[in-house]
Amino acid sequence: MEPNQSPQSAPEGSESQALIKREGGPESDTIAQLEERLTELRETLVDLNAKAVKFIRERPVISIAGAVAFGYVVGRAAARRWLR
Repeated sequence: MEPNQSPQSAPEGSESQALIKREGGPESDTIAQLEERLTELRETLVDLNAKAVKFIRERPVISIAGAVAFGYVVGRAAARRWLR
């Protein structure tokens, strides 16, 4: 990775993959599995975010009403806890 390059702009897994190739052993298998699971998690979160954005754009009034209702419930619960 270049000195002025951020970690997000580096090729995905380039440093860790190089480390795995050098090190070998059971740790490298664990690291590879962890990277695979993190990649799957990232893809799932990106998909969920896209679905949430689509829902909010298609139904803004329902989204705002839901946020207000959620805020009200959380506020009531917090008030009960701290005002005892």
